[in-house]
Amino acid sequence: MTTGKKIIAIGSLIIILVLGVVIYYRYYFVFGEGVKAGDLNYIVKKGYLFKTYEGKLIQSGIRSKQTGTVQSNEFEFSVSDEAVAKK
Repeated sequence: MTTGKKIIAIGSLIIILVLGVVIYYRYYFVFGEGVKAGDLNYIVKKGYLFKTYEGKLIQSGIRSKQTGTVQSNEFEFSVSDEAVAKK
C-alpha cells in the first residue's frame, strides 16, 4: 500500500468514526431526564430520517425578565414511542 492510499484510508476511517460519534450523541445519548407539567399545545409525527413525535408544552406562570410580569414558557420535546405520544 502506498503512502497516499494509507492517508486516504486513515482519513476515511477517522471521518466515519467522527460521524458515528456525532450521530450517536445527537440521537441516542440521553442528557436529561425528568418531568415537566403544563398544557399540551400539539404533538405531530415528523422527521426525514428518524420519524419521531414532536410536541410543544405550554408552561404558564414562569417569571419573565421584566419585574412584576408573568409570561408563558414553551417547552419543545420529542417522543419516539407511539403509545406514549397517543396518551
